[in-house]
Amino acid sequence: MCRLYALHASHPTRVGRELIESQNSLMAQSRCDESGAPNPDGWGVGYWLDGRTWCLRQAHPASESPRFRKKAGKIKGLTVLGHVRRATAGAPALRNTHPFRDGDAMLVHNGHLGAFAALRTRMLDSMSDRQRSALRGDTDSEHFFRLLMSMHAANASAAPADLLRQAFTQVLAWSHSADPLAELGLNVFWTLGAQLAGMRYRRSLWFVERDAPHFDEATGVPDAVVPKDETYRAVVIASERITDEDWRAVPEASVFQIDEHFRLRTAPLAG
Repeated sequence: MCRLYALHASHPTRVGRELIESQNSLMAQSRCDESGAPNPDGWGVGYWLDGRTWCLRQAHPASESPRFRKKAGKIKGLTVLGHVRRATAGAPALRNTHPFRDGDAMLVHNGHLGAFAALRTRMLDSMSDRQRSALRGDTDSEHFFRLLMSMHAANASAAPADLLRQAFTQVLAWSHSADPLAELGLNVFWTLGAQLAGMRYRRSLWFVERDAPHFDEATGVPDAVVPKDETYRAVVIASERITDEDWRAVPEASVFQIDEHFRLRTAPLAG
């Protein structure tokens, strides 16, 4: 089913606690998620800091990856996306490993387009030439990303959440046309560096809003350094509750965007 993680913060924030150290960290979910199943078919972490984007990926289980342990524990960013994969469409391979990236834009997906074989041609026909030629893998996730980026290029002033709704509405219509009974699951995080948006459709998704950085109980070191005259804020969103904080469910069938005050703003996917 894959598992997702995202952070969007006012100050550079270390994410090793949530990716590695917590009892239900993303690494732990790679080994066994709350459904009792593993997500062993690859991992990826993308992050944005100082106006630049980095992306680390491997087509190996995060729970067995020395590189994941070494690198993820040091990652610090204003925007961070994390993903551990259970392969459905597309074989376990680096080309099919999330996040998918185009410049500062990155996307991770949890779900399944059951009618993907029929949808693929329509998605390809609706992409720009640039995005079509940029395809490297054969997942439904990357095709959705390239379709979304084509829509963004055609209407760059649109809010990311509105473009997600537009892309979802189109894919949903195509899916119903191809096979009204086909499974459709779309939990998506999409970042354009300084912006983070996403959607929830038929998969679990939780969030927590923070008004202060976390402190490591053992060392007393905070996840973020905040000058005394500044206020820290952050939003963390994940497929499963990672810490013992007061996580809340993202509304089902909704799109969301993190606003300038670092609060999660949601709207229905329909209308």
